Amino acid sequence: MISIVTIKQIEQKFNKEIRYPSDCEALAGDILHVTKQAISTSTLKRIFGFITGSKEPRLYTLDVIAQYLGYSNWDNYIENQLNIDNSDFLPIKQIEIEKLPPNAVVEILYAPETKLVLNYRENFEFEIKHSINSKLQEKDLLKIFNIVKDYPLIINSVTRNNVNLGSYKAAKISGITEINILEQ
Repeated sequence: MISIVTIKQIEQKFNKEIRYPSDCEALAGDILHVTKQAISTSTLKRIFGFITGSKEPRLYTLDVIAQYLGYSNWDNYIENQLNIDNSDFLPIKQIEIEKLPPNAVVEILYAPETKLVLNYRENFEFEIKHSINSKLQEKDLLKIFNIVKDYPLIINSVTRNNVNLGSYKAAKISGITEINILEQ
């Protein structure tokens, strides 16, 4: 089967996410245009999961996909993928909660125009001071272990009026767009 990494590379080359069966028709046309070789729409629908079946793509299909992605054949593509370094050091902006003093004020922004202002208590617990465009409410108590820019906000527990509402995930799509410590 073709890996999710390869699927994403195909979508990136095609400059469009394959979400509907009709997208496979357009992709088949683009593959023919780029490689001068055809892959049937039904084969692409099977690869992208619109047609069920466990039929593995033929080597011809894999070679054409590799050529579409800029490689001479499937073996060359796979060899290149194995040589890609899967890890890297990145500058990550995050709040180190374990180093926050009590009463520190943290601002978290995420799409669409959502803003949370949190007052740090202790032991990874925050109280919401202000909530704009969020399902979370002022005075909610949150247990948060990590606040990292560009990633979703995972809240391990939300307590409202002494009732534990469970876990909560915010900024699922865009990730946190900005984090600031307003007061320490």
